[in-house]
Amino acid sequence: MERLDFLKPEMHRGLNYTVRLGDKWMKRLEVGDCVFLGKTEAGVVGQAAITEILYARAEALPPRVYKYEQDQDCSTPGGLRQAMIKAFPELGSVNLWESFVTVIGFVPIASGDIPFQSRPLERERVYDLIDGEIAYAKSQWDVGRKENSWPDKDKPVECWLVWMDTYLAMAKNSATRSADKNIALDNVRKLTGLAVNCMTYHPVRSREAEMKDKIHFGDLLVKDD
Repeated sequence: MERLDFLKPEMHRGLNYTVRLGDKWMKRLEVGDCVFLGKTEAGVVGQAAITEILYARAEALPPRVYKYEQDQDCSTPGGLRQAMIKAFPELGSVNLWESFVTVIGFVPIASGDIPFQSRPLERERVYDLIDGEIAYAKSQWDVGRKENSWPDKDKPVECWLVWMDTYLAMAKNSATRSADKNIALDNVRKLTGLAVNCMTYHPVRSREAEMKDKIHFGDLLVKDD
């Protein structure tokens, strides 16, 4: 099994990209392969599954590569360019930026000692996670919906609340029984998807509209008749 080394092996939870100069890795890896993840001149910190391999000029990489770049210092074109110049000063900045690189997409599958990044997720990425959950649920349950003829738009608010409460209970159970919070957060993602669906079929007023209907007296909220 091949091994990908990193100077700073801090990973995103989920999709990561790493950019390597030349075509060596394009020839050595295929989508679906498993690889070891290691720290340069040190040991293995985990394993990952390869999800994408792209061969392109460094100056023409798609935005998603920077969005999910493993190294925070390389998450912009300027940052990646500076990192390449630092790693290969003998090639010169112009030649490097016009060079072909292999972009490797991967997802950690056995975390081992991987230090996952603790920086907050960008709001756009949070929304991507919610959209992905909703799309997955739709693909899984569409057949059942057709058979029982009870589409989402006809489900009452109470139905959505019961489902959300179920996943909230599972999240709390997982969070209090294990040091690994991934399962708890998986359930948070699921109940958030349910909440978005509920708000889609039962339109919710804005915070501003709610506050216009209330008068504040300290901690008391009294309806303005």
